[in-house]
Amino acid sequence: MAYDQHILEDLKSRVDIVDVIGSYIELRRAGSNYKCKCPFHDDRNPSMIVSPHKQIFKCFVCGAGGNAFTFVRDYTNVNFTEAVQIVADRVGYNLPKFKPSKQESEKISLRDSVLKALDYTANFYHHSLYQSQGKHALDYLHRRGLTDETIKKFNLGYAPNNWEATKNELLRVNFDENTLFEAKIILKKEGGRNSFDMFRNRLMFPIRDNMGRTIAFGGRKLDDDPNSPKYINSPESIVYSKSNILYGLFENKRDIMSKNEVLLVEGYMDLIALSQFGFQNAAAPCGTAFTQGQATVLKRFSKAITIMNDSDEPGLKASEKALEITLQSGLTTKIVTLPEGEDPDDILKTRGEKTMRSYIKKASNFVDFLLFRNQDIINTPEGKAVTARTITKIIATIPDKFVHDDYMQQTAGKLHLSVEQLKQLYREKKQTPERPEQRTHFYERQIHMSTNLENVEKVKVTICDAVHLLPKEVANKISLAELNLLKIIINSESPLDMIENKFDIRASYFRKTLGKNIFSIIYEHAYETDSVVESIAGALEIEDYFKHIIASIAIPAEELNASWDKYGGMIDEVDNIKVAEAAINEIIRQHLRSKRRKIEADIESCSDSETQRQLMSEMIHLDKMLREKDLLSYAEELLVDDTSD
Repeated sequence: MAYDQHILEDLKSRVDIVDVIGSYIELRRAGSNYKCKCPFHDDRNPSMIVSPHKQIFKCFVCGAGGNAFTFVRDYTNVNFTEAVQIVADRVGYNLPKFKPSKQESEKISLRDSVLKALDYTANFYHHSLYQSQGKHALDYLHRRGLTDETIKKFNLGYAPNNWEATKNELLRVNFDENTLFEAKIILKKEGGRNSFDMFRNRLMFPIRDNMGRTIAFGGRKLDDDPNSPKYINSPESIVYSKSNILYGLFENKRDIMSKNEVLLVEGYMDLIALSQFGFQNAAAPCGTAFTQGQATVLKRFSKAITIMNDSDEPGLKASEKALEITLQSGLTTKIVTLPEGEDPDDILKTRGEKTMRSYIKKASNFVDFLLFRNQDIINTPEGKAVTARTITKIIATIPDKFVHDDYMQQTAGKLHLSVEQLKQLYREKKQTPERPEQRTHFYERQIHMSTNLENVEKVKVTICDAVHLLPKEVANKISLAELNLLKIIINSESPLDMIENKFDIRASYFRKTLGKNIFSIIYEHAYETDSVVESIAGALEIEDYFKHIIASIAIPAEELNASWDKYGGMIDEVDNIKVAEAAINEIIRQHLRSKRRKIEADIESCSDSETQRQLMSEMIHLDKMLREKDLLSYAEELLVDDTSD
């Protein structure tokens, strides 16, 4: 489901991204742009740039980027359509009604029906809880100490002890059986036509998305049947992806955001008990292990997380796995270790809020927690080595490199090891990233040869920005020369003129698949508008992966580069034509060197003397070409399509 592109373009023309983002977070001017602390990761120094000229934003640490719509979508955790509506409401723009395709209409209709069925079912369960049939379930909740106010807040309910009670009730109010099946409210017997209620005689916990819509259920058994699982949860559906949903997040998100901290707990009852005692910043996985997707969701609401699982062995193992995910996601992480055999609900009921607060206050960082977990083995050399390797492996994954040394010093001190010993393990776990100057050395010489700019250093800064601000796995898939050519094209006054008239640039100029794909996206949008970056950011058909890369290329990181100040920050003074010529020259050289390596290999494997002479003649010709300063005239001849990954 999507708005027509011309509608989005018209709305964007009436919106200033600075006003939109500035209504959520504080911006301050930095030259022609604005910058701020990125809300999508634990940002200690402003690393997000907002460009009023291009109407896009980009974080040069975590990679978040896009336009006003995508910012609102990611910051408020709504879908794209809802984000468009929010932006439209800000400026009083009347969005037209959708005209989706037949297939889209059917999908929209089914999704809407499923959500309505789930909402009705949640209310039906809640109503049943207060009927005679649900009295034992209500008594159970009251014995657990829950008030009617808490029961209402979480819309807790009871699924009747009948194979078809829920199904018959929904059919009575005109929901069709297929909708109930798609909502996972009913199941069908394997190989049969008969259907039955998924939940029977269970205490029901509605699972809501971040907009408060019921999308699934968790059900706790109320009988003593040893063959029945204690909890069952809805399977995934067209509205429910359990790896991206957290129980209680809708109810508690305001407190989570205001405290900038989330308590991660294991179960539904732990979370509800915490809420009733005033800890209204908790969230819980929905019957699964904590996932990377859930960490990403939580980062939109909080930069810090305190993990508080049960103190039994499964709970402690779950904490170990969760902390690896949260730290790797950039969340400041602490772990609460509760007394053995107790969970949050037990402690709150027996010792109250103050005791719980004292445990949370004593939460340890991951180093102390892992030392506690390995306390039985760290007194042996082998156990100490295992523990040191475990901790340094985790340190190496933390995005904020400024904390690495502190954690290593802490670990070294407590394990009675030298910091240098740990750094050796650290280097084994984390490859030293390639220095930008190593990749740019040859290219810088090429710039010197092709331009008479007074401030050649400024060009070098401009070039380095794009490569070392890209993720390493991306930077390794595109050459620096290709990257900078794309940077010049997309930042030129008329990208289409640069592509077609000034250089006749083609996709075959880019040997790597990634470069070809990015160029093709830029070229396609250059036909539509001069505002290429903005057009790409708003294009629904383009993957976010490419949007982030293009935004990284498009927005210069001069505000983030300490050496930029002495050059005045005026990137527009760079002679783009000369730099583009240097880029194309280097691309041609890369092609020639690749061709030369192939000829060398052919000579070594060839036994025919005549063929060897021909190959040697070709190699001499290539060497002569490589000594030339200007290779632009060879572009059409040499830059044919020979894509490599």
